[in-house]
Amino acid sequence: MDYGKPDRNIFLDNERNYHKWDRYIKWLLLFALLYFGAHIYHAMAETPVIINTPDGGQRVCIVQGGYVTCY
Repeated sequence: MDYGKPDRNIFLDNERNYHKWDRYIKWLLLFALLYFGAHIYHAMAETPVIINTPDGGQRVCIVQGGYVTCY
């Protein structure tokens, strides 16, 4: 007679539910990574950025291949 079988079945059911939620969390983290990665990519695209300096002037900076060039 196996007295621990019901406890093992409860444990295995809980483990299945735990791993199911673990899979959902992995998908959520993947989508968050893609979302923020797209924002970083967009921020580093080759677009001019106008920076106001404290003396009242303006500088135009362009990001080109990982380098920032300001005029």
